[in-house]
Amino acid sequence: MLLATTHWLDGHADHAALGRFVRRLNGELEQPRAVAYAVIHAHTPKATAHPDCWYPGPPALVCPCAGAARCALEDPTWVATLARHHFRPDWPAALPDDADYGEEKRLCLSERVYQGEEAAKLRAVRAYASQLGNLALAGSHPEGLAGLMDCNGYLGSFVRSTEAFALIDRAVIDIRISGFTSNVRFGRRSKWLLSTEPDGIRSRECCCSRGFLAQ
Repeated sequence: MLLATTHWLDGHADHAALGRFVRRLNGELEQPRAVAYAVIHAHTPKATAHPDCWYPGPPALVCPCAGAARCALEDPTWVATLARHHFRPDWPAALPDDADYGEEKRLCLSERVYQGEEAAKLRAVRAYASQLGNLALAGSHPEGLAGLMDCNGYLGSFVRSTEAFALIDRAVIDIRISGFTSNVRFGRRSKWLLSTEPDGIRSRECCCSRGFLAQ
């Protein structure tokens, strides 16, 4: 079984605390489990106002922007334009480079997870209406202000063709994807995750010559 959680070096204290908690408990087990630690918020701001301005890439066009209601009211397309700059579903995900998060592994995803308007990840992101800024206390937002809270498209920037994480502990695990289970191995010379093709599940070449995922 693969456990997945947030990294103990995540830039948000609650995410980092969860990572430390899981890491500590897992270390107390007689047989520690493989744990995938994902980074949601980078650790340092670099030359920007805060880490979310540059991670995940590409760097935001305007950051911070959530307080720029005037721009959004003057140009109803302003929020969508900024968010579209960050939305790169064909790009692979990657860990940030501002701290030693551990050796990066990438899990290739089925296109139905990240590609198109009905992609599972995109629908999941859109379900967070409050974090996107699409909910109003009463009625609806004035034209142009919907989505202002996430005007950089930060949440949408996680709709990528892979998942990136630091894998800690065992090198051979059983991973469950979309209700199916397949044995997964990590190539020593590649940071891409390789999986065998289980009976009845079609596999496709993904991301590079060494990466496969059952879909």
